[in-house]
Amino acid sequence: YLCSPTDLISAEGNIEHDTASVKVHCTDGLTLDIVASCAGEMKTRKITIVGEKAVAVLDETLEENKLSITVNGSLYRPTIIAAEPLQNEIDHFIHCIQTGSVPLTDVHFGYRLTKWLATISERIHRI
Repeated sequence: YLCSPTDLISAEGNIEHDTASVKVHCTDGLTLDIVASCAGEMKTRKITIVGEKAVAVLDETLEENKLSITVNGSLYRPTIIAAEPLQNEIDHFIHCIQTGSVPLTDVHFGYRLTKWLATISERIHRI
């Protein structure tokens, strides 16, 4: 899910070379904290979703317990079957070729994502 560029209320933070730390606010109430960096030795692929009733954390670098959900102080670790993300993408691409279905990350998705990131960058550099 990405709010569209027209639904961005504000974006503030810092983008330099190969690192970014950005807070994005959308009209639907969604707030995103994005931290991305190519610097450093440790590979991190982690997403944290904080809602009104629960927090979910997906850490793709873990071998086990990749997903944890905390609801009212209680921790749940559902069993998920997950392969390496790149392998998932390759398998999905092959499936789309074999079945003629549209990939989840087709050219339209790429365009929307690029437009969204460009809008965030423009708003940050205006400040």
